[in-house]
Amino acid sequence: MASQEGTTQGDPLAMPLYALSLMPLLHELHGTAHHIWYADDAQATGKLAALRKWWDLLASRGPGYGYFVNASKTILVCKPDKKEEATTIFQGTGIKLADGARDLGSVIGTSNYIQNYIAEKVSTFCNEMHLLARVAETSPHAAHAAYVHGMRHRWRFLLRTTPNVSEAFVPLESVIRHKFIPALLGGHTVSDAERLLLSLPGRHGGFAIDNPVLDSEFHHLSSERLSRNLVNQLKQQDHVLVVNREQQDTVRMDIRTENERRHKDFVEELTSSLSSDQCRAMHAAQVKGASFLATTMPLKKYGFSLSKIEFRDHLLMRYRWPIPDLPVTCACGVPFSVDHSQNCHLGGFVNMRHDEVRDLLAMDMKKILKDVETEPRLAPLTGESLQPRSANTRDDARSDIRARGFWCRQQNAFFDIRVFYPHASSYLHRSLPSLFESMEKIKKREYQDRILNIEQGSFTPLVFASTGGMGKEAAIAIKKLALNLSEKKGERLSDILGLLRCRIAFALMRAAHICLRGSRPSKTHHNDEPADLIISEARVLH
Repeated sequence: MASQEGTTQGDPLAMPLYALSLMPLLHELHGTAHHIWYADDAQATGKLAALRKWWDLLASRGPGYGYFVNASKTILVCKPDKKEEATTIFQGTGIKLADGARDLGSVIGTSNYIQNYIAEKVSTFCNEMHLLARVAETSPHAAHAAYVHGMRHRWRFLLRTTPNVSEAFVPLESVIRHKFIPALLGGHTVSDAERLLLSLPGRHGGFAIDNPVLDSEFHHLSSERLSRNLVNQLKQQDHVLVVNREQQDTVRMDIRTENERRHKDFVEELTSSLSSDQCRAMHAAQVKGASFLATTMPLKKYGFSLSKIEFRDHLLMRYRWPIPDLPVTCACGVPFSVDHSQNCHLGGFVNMRHDEVRDLLAMDMKKILKDVETEPRLAPLTGESLQPRSANTRDDARSDIRARGFWCRQQNAFFDIRVFYPHASSYLHRSLPSLFESMEKIKKREYQDRILNIEQGSFTPLVFASTGGMGKEAAIAIKKLALNLSEKKGERLSDILGLLRCRIAFALMRAAHICLRGSRPSKTHHNDEPADLIISEARVLH
């Protein structure tokens, strides 16, 4: 195969379109060798005699079209047993004869050349990952984003375009596992099962830290399937390139389906490898809305950036891994643990978690509705009876949000919020879907009959897990809110909905961290006497 780079005359900005002006020349060259044109770089493949004819025609006819061959930048790659023949045929042309060459970001040539090229690239990737691990020590959120949105795509191209390279990527995977991941987690090392878990996408409970060794074969086979039609047309040297969009979309869908099946197989494998506590954590991380941190850029101006301690604590809590530097005893007097921190009411952090979500949703409702109120007092009862018996009958009863016109025009819509911790000991025997459904029913028993019959309004329970995710009723309400916002702002529904879910997820993450690290006051309190009384007594004693 020969590849060569020529020079063109005229406007440099027109160079990407230059192949169009060369179409008559391409038709003339057709039949001498199979050729490909990429901007001003030409490639051809075929028998050596045909390649020499192609080169001579290109050199003689190209200048008439403004194209001038450049032998010093031209490389001829051939089989080892053809080198002597190639040297004779291309003698005097100035073309370089090589065992291989870089080709559009990938590599072609002999097996040894390809192996050496890949080894050199992997060595470069390893050095870069060592540097990124150093960044992760002080800025883990930024380092993880750099890996997910940048670094992994650099070697994914090689994985797609080069077969049988999984073994060559073992050194890179070693750096990722033993340097980068511990730096992200503040020193925590992972087992084989935990490494597999982290390699999964966020929607499957992972954290999108790909394993290049594990993924290499799948990426290459997928690339072959997707480009097969194009490759066949290039081999046949068709004058008109026909791209069957429907066929390509079908292949993409098949690849996506196969990848999902592959990840689900990994999840099943992990279910038998992880402890029951970690399995529950993995399933909690699979809930929609629980993995925004795995894919969101750390942009401070939008509130999506976490400090290093927030990032690490969230990751360790997400997978139920040990968290360092926690107190031994809580200020309430019981032994301190992660589970206790998320349920302890001392200090008001659990209430803050609830209020954070309430205020966030109320603020967005005020963007589309004029009459929105937080903590509205419900009308007192005057002899009415409510069903069931557990309904809230207090005169000072309140809901969390009232929004007139949310569901129906001029009708009050009442919302009550609950944020629960799914790893509490009383919940461990129940699945997350059943917990969401149960807590929605509890809220409805408490408020629905009173609001429907006394307030003549609608009631929607908004149930969220502190680890991320929401119940069905909350999901419907959030989608309705996003629809109204998208209509008012003229933006896509998917963008608004994704933003709302992302903001809620980050609010829950930060609230969970406050529950974990917040300073709870001691049970002993000083007398809260008026200041004038205290100072007067102090002066008398003095």
